[in-house]
Amino acid sequence: MNLPSSFELISRWDSCTCLHGTCNNGPEGDGLCLPGSCRDDFLSVNCDKTYKKCGDFGVMLCHAHSTCYNIEGVSRCECNSGFVGNGNECVERDPCLEEPNGGCHQQATCKKISPFERRCLCNRGWTGDGEFCHPRSPCSPETTACHQNASCYLTSNFEYHCLCDLGFSGNGTWCKEDNVCLENNGGCDSLAYCTPLKPGLASGERRTCECPYFASGNGTVCHGTIAEQVMAHPNLTRLASFIKKISPENLLLYDDDDDFTFFAPSDAAMEELTNSASFIKQVAPWSELQYLDFLNFHSIYSTFTVQDLKSFDGVLFRYPTLYDGFYLYTVDANRTLKIIVNHSKFANFVETNIRTTNGIFHIIDKVLEPFLPNDNKSTFETSLQREPTFSVFYQELKRTGVLDEINEMDEFTVFVPTNGAFRNVKEITRASQLKYYVVPQFLFTPSIYDQQRVETLLGPLHQLLFTLTRTNKVSVNTALIERSDILIEGGVIHEIHELLHPVLNWCNATSIDQKWSDCVECNRNASDFNCPDGYSPFVPARIHDQCLTIDDDYMDAFGCQQLCGRAPSGHTCCAGFYGPLCEECPGGVDLPCNGHGVCFDTLSGNGTCACDPGFEGIDCSECEDRSLAPPECETTHPSCERNVSGCHDNATCEANAIGPGRCTCMPGHHGDGQWCDKNVNPCESDQFGGCDKDRASCTYPIPRVTDLRDGEPVCRCLEGFVGNGTLCLLDMLDAVSRLPALAYFYEQLAHSNDTIMTTLMENTNKSVTFFAPLSQKYTRIDFYKLVVDNQSLWLPENNADPVNLIGDRNESIQQQPLIFSITALGGNKINITTDEDGQLFANNILIVEKNIETLNGYLHITESLIALPDELSASPVPSTHKGTSDSTILIISCVTIALLVAIVAIIVILYFKSKSNGGLKLFRRSYEESDSNVSFARLSSHEDDVDTYRSLDAAKYDNPIFDDPDLM
Repeated sequence: MNLPSSFELISRWDSCTCLHGTCNNGPEGDGLCLPGSCRDDFLSVNCDKTYKKCGDFGVMLCHAHSTCYNIEGVSRCECNSGFVGNGNECVERDPCLEEPNGGCHQQATCKKISPFERRCLCNRGWTGDGEFCHPRSPCSPETTACHQNASCYLTSNFEYHCLCDLGFSGNGTWCKEDNVCLENNGGCDSLAYCTPLKPGLASGERRTCECPYFASGNGTVCHGTIAEQVMAHPNLTRLASFIKKISPENLLLYDDDDDFTFFAPSDAAMEELTNSASFIKQVAPWSELQYLDFLNFHSIYSTFTVQDLKSFDGVLFRYPTLYDGFYLYTVDANRTLKIIVNHSKFANFVETNIRTTNGIFHIIDKVLEPFLPNDNKSTFETSLQREPTFSVFYQELKRTGVLDEINEMDEFTVFVPTNGAFRNVKEITRASQLKYYVVPQFLFTPSIYDQQRVETLLGPLHQLLFTLTRTNKVSVNTALIERSDILIEGGVIHEIHELLHPVLNWCNATSIDQKWSDCVECNRNASDFNCPDGYSPFVPARIHDQCLTIDDDYMDAFGCQQLCGRAPSGHTCCAGFYGPLCEECPGGVDLPCNGHGVCFDTLSGNGTCACDPGFEGIDCSECEDRSLAPPECETTHPSCERNVSGCHDNATCEANAIGPGRCTCMPGHHGDGQWCDKNVNPCESDQFGGCDKDRASCTYPIPRVTDLRDGEPVCRCLEGFVGNGTLCLLDMLDAVSRLPALAYFYEQLAHSNDTIMTTLMENTNKSVTFFAPLSQKYTRIDFYKLVVDNQSLWLPENNADPVNLIGDRNESIQQQPLIFSITALGGNKINITTDEDGQLFANNILIVEKNIETLNGYLHITESLIALPDELSASPVPSTHKGTSDSTILIISCVTIALLVAIVAIIVILYFKSKSNGGLKLFRRSYEESDSNVSFARLSSHEDDVDTYRSLDAAKYDNPIFDDPDLM
C-alpha cells in the first residue's frame, strides 16, 4: 500500500472539512466525514447540509451555517453572519483576505483573530501599529552585533557599522581595552615611565608620565645625563651597548657637575663600520678602558648647539676631545655643518641639539676617527712628491718659488692638475699662472655652491668660478674635481685633470682692438699662429678651433686660430669683460655673445649683448626665426635632417622642437652620440680582461649607451684561491712559483731539494710569513731565516697609521714609531723598521712589495736577502799563512757547517713533532697574549699596495670591539 507523503498528510489533517460527523482522518483519511457518521439531520460528505424550513413554503437543503429564506415566493439559502458563501457552501469569514492585506500595511503581516477581528504586525526591520509601518533603526540592540564597548553608526543606506569606543580597539563586534603606553611610550618622554589609566578619557588623560629618579621634568619631557639619554634613544642601541660596558663612575657622560657635547654615531653608522670590507678585527675583545676612550673621543667639553658650532669664524674649526691629546674638526660647508671623519670624509648631523642635564648631544651618520694635533698629516710638498702624477706641477711650483709661498701660509686650498693636463703645454709656466691654482683659505667641496666665486692667491681680481653638476659634482672653472677634500697639514688638496687658465681681466685704458690670427692646422706650434701686424697673441693663448682652412688635398677642413690684440695703455677691463669687477660678458670671454653680437664691455659697460641680425637672447644664442636651429640659425627643423646635429654613424638622432637634435648611441655602443665606441668585452679576449685565467672569473659590466667610458672588467678569484682577481694564489709555494719577479728565488728553492721547507710552504693548515728577495746577487740561501712560522703577519702601509692609540693605559698613549721585532724559524731576528717617508724595511732591506695574500699567510718581497747564510754572514778574515793553516781552516769550516746543518735539522724535526706534543703551545700563547693591544688604529686597506697619499681616501678603523657578539 502506498502511503501518502508527509506533505499530503499534513495537508489533509489541516483541511478536514467534516462538520457534524466523524472526520475520516489519519494516514489513509481524506478529511471528509466517514460514511454514516452524520449526526442529527445533517447530510453530504461533510455532514454540513441539512433541510431547513423556508418560511411557510416548505424546506430546502442548505448549509449548516446558513438560513433558508423565501422571498416573494423564491426560496434560497444565505450564509449566516460570520460566514461567507452561496448558502449551499459557507466558510468562516477571514478578515485578512479582504482588502489588500486585510487593511494592514504592505510591510506588515495580517493575523486573523475571529471572523470579525484581525491584528496587523509590522514585519522584521519595520516598526509601527501594523496599519502603518516604517523602517526600524539598524542600530537597535535587537538588530546589531556590536560589542558592549562599541557604538553603532547608521549609514546612508540604513546599514549599520560598529566602532569601538574611545580607549578600546577592535573590529567593533569585538573590542579590547587599549594600553596607550605601548605606542610611542604614550606620548611620555622616552626616559619616563608611562602608566595607563581607565579607558574612555582623552588621550592625554588616559595615562600618567613620570620621569625616573635620575632625570628631571614633568614626564612628557625628561632630562637625564648624556649617557642615560643615549641609552634610551631608539637610534643609538649599538652605542648604548658600549656605555653598558663602562662603570658609571668612570664615564664623564654620567657626571652632572660638568657640561659636555657628545657626537653620537647612529646605529646605521656603527653598522656601516662593522660591515666595512677593510675593517680588521682583532682576536682580543676591548677592555673597559678602550670603550671609554672610544666614547671620550666623541666628546668635547662645554655645551655647543649646532648654531654655536656654526657661529665661529672660519671654515674649519678644531676642538680638543675628552680623549687627551686628540681633536675633532668641524667644517661649515655652505651653511651646513659637517664633522671631518678622516682626511677625506665628512659626517652629517642626523638629529641635533638634544638637551640633557649635563650638556647636549647630536646624532651623526659616521663614526669619527681620532686626530692627533697634527695627526702626521703629510705636508703639501711631501704629498706632491709621493704622487707621481703630480710631478710636473710640483716641479713648476718649486722652480717658480710658489711652493715656498704656499708653505708659509696658515691655511690654503690647492687645485692640483695631473701630469696629463700639461701634455700640450709648450710655454714656460709663470708664477702668476700657478698662483691661480691656490686659494688662501680652506675650501671643502661640501661648502661650495653653484656659481660661487673665490679669489685666488693672485688677489680679488682673479677669481675661480665654481659650478655644480646635476649630480652635485664640483667643477672649478670648467675642470671637474676628480678627487676632492684631501686634508693635509695646513690645507686641502683637490685633484683636477685640466689646467686652469687665469684670465687677466684688467687691461690698460686704451680700448683693446682684438682680431683672430690666420686659420692653420691645429697641430702647429704657437709661433705658427701669425697675428695681424701690430697685434700680439693673448697670454695664456686663447685658441679657437672652429675656423675653416684648406688641407693638403685642397679640401675644406677645420683648423685653429689664436686671438690677438693691440698693445694697450691705461687701465680698464679687457675685451669681453665689463663693469667695476670686470666680469665676463655673456657667452664667455673666448666668444662674447657667442660670436653673434657685440658685448658692451669695459669699465663703463653693462655686459649687454647687441645681437647680430637673426639672433636674440641674453647671449645671442637663440634664433629670431624659431623654425631655424641654433647655433648658426642656418638650417630648418627637424635638425636631424642632413645630420645637422653631428650624430655619429652608430647613433640615432631624435629631433627637438628647438635646437639641435639629440644623438643617442645605438645598442652595442656607448658615447655622447657625437662619437660612439663599440662595446668590446675584454673578458672574451686572449688576455681574459687582465684576470687570472683558470683561477678567476671575469665579469664585464656592459656600458650604457650614454656612458662616456668603457666598462672595466671585474676580476674575482674562484673559490679556493685568494687574491685581487688579477692574481689568484693557493699556498706560499704557489705564490713564489707564479710571480715572475721571484723566478730566480724559486729556481734556488727548487734546486735546494729542501722538502721540509716546500712542505711547510704548501701546508694550508699552517700560518706563515715569508720574506722573498728580488735580487739575484746570491748563490746560497738559508730559507729558514726568511720564514716566520705560526704567524700570518700583515704589514701596515706606512708609519702614519697610529699604533696602540687605545691600548693599555700603563703605556704611553702618544704615537709610537712602527718598529717591532719577530723571530724567524732559523732563530734569527727580523726587525721591521720605517723611515721618515713611511717606507718599511726588514733588517734594513727595503720591502718593495708587501701583503701578498696566500691561503697560509702573507708574502713580502724585499729588495735583497734580509738574512745571509751563517758562512756568509761574518766578514771574511784575511789569512797570511799557506799550506797547513789553510787546510786546518777548511776542515774546521766544514765541521762547523755540518754541525750547524745537523742542529737546524734537529730543530725542524722537533718543531714538527711539537705540533702533536704541544711543545710550542706555551710559546704561542705568550705571543698571542703579547700581540693583542693594537686597536682603533686607522689602517689602510691592504688589498692594493698604494702609497700614503692614495691611502688617505681609504682610511678605516682597526677596531676589535665588533668581535663581541653582544654588540652586534
